[in-house]
Amino acid sequence: MDCTSGQSSRAGADQIGQCGGQNATLTGTTPSTGTWTAQAGNPAGATVGATAGGIATVNFANTSSGVYSFIYTANGCSDTMTITATNKPVAGADQIGQCGGQNATLTGTTPSTGAWTAQSGNPAGATVSATAAGIATVNFANTSSGVYSFIYTANGCSDTMTITTTNKPVAGADQIGQCGGQNATLTGTLPTTGTWTAQAGNPAGATVGATAGGIATVSFANTSSGVYSFIYTANGCSDTMTITTTNKPVAGADQIGQCGGQNATLTGTTPSTGTWTAQAGNPAGATVGATAGGIATVSFANTSSGVYSFIYTANGCTDTMTITVTNKPIAGADQIGQCGGQNSTFTGTFQQQAHGQHKQAIQQERQ
Repeated sequence: MDCTSGQSSRAGADQIGQCGGQNATLTGTTPSTGTWTAQAGNPAGATVGATAGGIATVNFANTSSGVYSFIYTANGCSDTMTITATNKPVAGADQIGQCGGQNATLTGTTPSTGAWTAQSGNPAGATVSATAAGIATVNFANTSSGVYSFIYTANGCSDTMTITTTNKPVAGADQIGQCGGQNATLTGTLPTTGTWTAQAGNPAGATVGATAGGIATVSFANTSSGVYSFIYTANGCSDTMTITTTNKPVAGADQIGQCGGQNATLTGTTPSTGTWTAQAGNPAGATVGATAGGIATVSFANTSSGVYSFIYTANGCTDTMTITVTNKPIAGADQIGQCGGQNSTFTGTFQQQAHGQHKQAIQQERQ
């Protein structure tokens, strides 16, 4: 080698632990006026930039792997150094549309022997499981929201991917004890801009109204029975709540033309295991007997008059029917000792108070 300056150029110490996808700095000295070049036969994936002041930058591709030699030449003399590079592992594509309360899968490759960790400074609410064969699971809390970064590390090199997450909306607590023929309120929050829908496969008999401010009303038919699921969806994420409903029992048709001093039969069905009671505030003069097989008897006093309401209760739900009653007229006392050829007088009366109640009941029905 012809070195006219009397000094050999210096390429610097060999480098190890270089990762694909990163840059390395080449620093030549004695003198600093030399030039860097890549040695012929290097593995693919390394590009040497221009040299200035003895310094050049090598850009390694993500897939760069192996031992790379670089030559520093100055004043006709040269020196060589090597950089041992390991390919950058692959963390996979970024994920968007993740919902709080769900899990996401992290899949690392090239190689599949690495480990996943969460990046420091992530929003709260993400837990990374152990890694097996390059795969780990991230569990997001219901309240998780924001951009989360996860690092896949293998052979001392790493790659990062992100998961953009939206918090899970809140559909509210499940409801039990709902009766057919009534309405229930659905209240969604976090945020209140979502929409309510009925889950496919629900039992028949539930109609969901429009949602406003996160609130919707469900109307249940009299025959509605079973567990109904309703979905609250906001920002692409959803939560589900259930309403357990029992069908409305059937108290039967209202009765009119009942007379005081007589009995009436109350027949409840769907199911026939319920119980009859008199509604508070009924007019006086009605006594309800015990219920058996859904049937009870009401005894009306002679003076009973007005509209009486009776409640049939089964499985915590009720139905009501009415009986309109007219008081029994008074024919007077029996007469004995009447002789043939004479006249008898028949005087029919009725209780003035009962008559007033009857008139009031008729007026209420007309109203």
